[in-house]
Amino acid sequence: MFTHTKKLGSLFFFGIIFSCGVFAQPQNDFRAVVGLSIEKKISRSFSVSFLNNEIINQNLSEVALGFADLGLNYRLNRNFSFGANYRFAKSRNLQNYFDDRQMIYADINYQKFFHRFNLNLRSRIQNQYYPHLFDNIFRSYQTYYRNRLQLRYKLNYYFSLFTSIENFLYLNRNTGRKLTDIRYSSGLNYTFNENVKTEFYFSFDDGLNRINRINYFSLGATCYLKF
Repeated sequence: MFTHTKKLGSLFFFGIIFSCGVFAQPQNDFRAVVGLSIEKKISRSFSVSFLNNEIINQNLSEVALGFADLGLNYRLNRNFSFGANYRFAKSRNLQNYFDDRQMIYADINYQKFFHRFNLNLRSRIQNQYYPHLFDNIFRSYQTYYRNRLQLRYKLNYYFSLFTSIENFLYLNRNTGRKLTDIRYSSGLNYTFNENVKTEFYFSFDDGLNRINRINYFSLGATCYLKF
C-alpha cells in the first residue's frame, strides 16, 4: 500500500508541475469549465454520446463558450476505438454577443494497460466552421490535427489520477507555424459505480505562434453518465 501511495504521489506531483508548467509564461486568463457527458450503448461495439460544456473566462467573470456535442462511437477491441462527432457552439466575441460555431471531427483512440497504469493516445482531425456548415461562411474553415497522450494511474475502484499533454496543429494555416497550442492537464476521477463517474482537473493552455497570444489556466469538473 505504501509503495502504491508513493507511486500515486509521484505521478500526481509530476502532473501538477508539468501542467502548471509555469514555463516562464505570463498568466493571461483564469477560467472554469463545467461539463456533462452521457453515453448510451446501442450494441456490444457501438454507442452514442452527448457532451455539454460551459466555459467561464475573464477570470471567472463571464460565460465565454457553450457547446453541445453528439457522437457515434465504435469499439473494435480492448485497445482500439473510433469516434465521429458533430458539435454546435455559441462563442462570445469582442462585441460581447455570441457567434455560432460548428465542428465535425473524427477520433482514433489506442489504449494499453500496465497493471494499474493506463496509457492512452488519441488522434483527432477536426474542421471548424463559422458560423454554419451549410451557410455562406464569413470566415474560411479551420482544420486542426490534435494528438493527446494521457497516463492514468488507478489507485483503487473509486479513485484514479491522470496527467496528459495535447498539441494542436492548424493544418490549413496560410502563414506562420502550424503549432498553435499545447495543453497540459492533470486531474482526479472518482467512480461512484459502473454508470456514474466524476472528473476534476487543472489544465494549462500554452498559446503558441499567434499575434494575440493568450494562455489559459483552467479548473474543470465533468460528470459522466453511462446507460
